[in-house]
Amino acid sequence: MGLDFGIQNNVVQNFVQEASGLLQLIHEGLLELSHNYSDPQIRSLVRAAKLVKTTADQGNFTEIHTLAHRLEKIFRLISLGNAVIDDQLTNLLLQANDCLRLLLIAQVQEKFDDLASALAKAEPIFAYLEARLSHKVEIVPDVLETSYLEASVSQLMPTTEMAQALENLERILAESDIDKLPEQLIPQANLFLGFGEFYNISEFIAIAQIAIATLQTTPQAAPTIGKVALAGWRAAYESIVNKNHPQAANGTANSSGVVIQNSQNPALPHKLKTANLFVWVADGNVFTVNSDSVEELLVAEADQIIYSQQQRFLHWRGQVIPNYQLSELLSYGSSKPLGNRQPEPMLVLNLGQQILALEPEIQYLIAEPELIINPLPTDQEFSSCVYGCTIWKDHLLPVIDVAALLQQTINHSQQIYSTTKLLNPADTAIIHQEPTILVVDDSHSVRHIVSLTLQREGYQVLQAEDGQEAIAQLQQNPHVQMVICDIEMPNLNGFEFLSYRLKDSQLAKIPVIMLSSCSTNQHRQLAMQLGATTYFTKPYVEEDFLTALRMSVN
Repeated sequence: MGLDFGIQNNVVQNFVQEASGLLQLIHEGLLELSHNYSDPQIRSLVRAAKLVKTTADQGNFTEIHTLAHRLEKIFRLISLGNAVIDDQLTNLLLQANDCLRLLLIAQVQEKFDDLASALAKAEPIFAYLEARLSHKVEIVPDVLETSYLEASVSQLMPTTEMAQALENLERILAESDIDKLPEQLIPQANLFLGFGEFYNISEFIAIAQIAIATLQTTPQAAPTIGKVALAGWRAAYESIVNKNHPQAANGTANSSGVVIQNSQNPALPHKLKTANLFVWVADGNVFTVNSDSVEELLVAEADQIIYSQQQRFLHWRGQVIPNYQLSELLSYGSSKPLGNRQPEPMLVLNLGQQILALEPEIQYLIAEPELIINPLPTDQEFSSCVYGCTIWKDHLLPVIDVAALLQQTINHSQQIYSTTKLLNPADTAIIHQEPTILVVDDSHSVRHIVSLTLQREGYQVLQAEDGQEAIAQLQQNPHVQMVICDIEMPNLNGFEFLSYRLKDSQLAKIPVIMLSSCSTNQHRQLAMQLGATTYFTKPYVEEDFLTALRMSVN
């Protein structure tokens, strides 16, 4: 169906404006290229030419699309061949870009004589550039005659350089000082980002972007981030190598997903597309979760983690959400001990009815575009969250639906809680008594406001002006279930109160929420190291504060 005149005219105007700006960007970039060559600069030229090609295709400008594609291919060849950017080459590239500009003017103005002239002028320039640059990288002629560079990109990929980059990254992780690791990993991530952008390797790009962002915000997690990124890039690299050098696969199995048919089971294997999945290997299993359910991949700060009743929670975007380790989901009671641990990446998952955090404990990221899912063996019993098995590095591994695994765990926990309530009515009655909370602050107005808020929520409230009075109140009222404490107070400040509390086994059991105007990371970290449950700064968001309090006092 054709566009009406008004819409078509708008499309043309937008195309002309965008394409003119991109061609001007290419012109300026070429002027810089001869005396200031860099990988980011050549990448920007590739992207600009590709955008001209894409927008021309949308506007049905066939000749511009074809010529822009040839210019994009020329820029890619420059990067592949490490060509010497001399005056002659620079001049030819400027002429090629100018031919594209003249073609744009002629086609938009529908001056067909000028259009033919521009194409005639462009052909020898583009042909010479393609021949000169393809000779530099020793590409066979039929590759250059391919209408799209993407069709032959696997033949041009520098797999040797990629392998060297992986080895270098592995060496950095093994030998570098942990304090210097973040600044050494970011250039490596940028290198793989460059590979990904040049050769359209989406896995390289995604892993690099996540790694760079996480290293910049949470440098202390560099060892973990580096290992996860290395595993992901290596998996993607191996996939590329397998595609470039396929092995005869009749009756064989390998990590790229060629699977033997199971003659003992009539059910057939099926292909699982992974474009919309986050897939990884851990503890001898393959785990999958829908990418749309992943709200964020992060490494939490110490003050974001809340410990209560031997459970972990994450303070995330104003919410307090449950935090699980993958190992504890697979085997109840086998989770890592609470306390100070090396920060690890977390997935924040939105399962529709509930948002929660998961420590995925990734050993390898899987970057295959699809997995071959085999039926489960009939002689073994599997959990309902296991929906098949697949070949990974010559091993047959169960494939687990993470959302189903989490839901199964949540339902199991709810059943235990319900059974406990039925079997222990006395304990249940205690739980439903109104908890008593001690508010410690040298400001009368702060104590008053916080107390009113707590009383409105149904809590019993005691007050103390400083840490010394707080200790006396706790000794006189052993039923107190929570302390809300300021830091800067006379006689005994908040840090001193926390230190005293740790020396008393009974007081140490009472959770403490710090509420202070001190907002520095040093204050937060010290409070958490001294055993605080969580840390809020004044002024605080009341709903966030009450949510954290409810989770801690439970």
